[in-house]
Amino acid sequence: MLKKVLKHFHFCCDLGGGAKGFNRFRSRVGNVQARWECLGGIDVDPAGLVDFSRLAGVPGTRLDLFTRDQYIRFHGEEPPPGWREATPGDVRRAAQASARTPCSSARRAKARAACSLKR
Repeated sequence: MLKKVLKHFHFCCDLGGGAKGFNRFRSRVGNVQARWECLGGIDVDPAGLVDFSRLAGVPGTRLDLFTRDQYIRFHGEEPPPGWREATPGDVRRAAQASARTPCSSARRAKARAACSLKR
């Protein structure tokens, strides 16, 4: 039996239900068997990322995928100081950082403490 690892990454990852499902799934075709490994996810909601980390087992990255024009149309105002549009490099770094850093319970606790949204 030939064993493979297939990797997945999630945009707008939210709570991580999709990532958890991928992680649990085992694929088999003929003599090839594969398991899925999550590289992480991107979302703008810090509370959702805390749950994502718990369910997916890897940290998510907080990143706003709006362009400046989309941000203004959605929110009705200019982005806050320090905001910038995401780049392809930001997405690559998010996937690579998650792949190198398994999510420990200490990391999840730190993410929860940093979350300013009420749950």
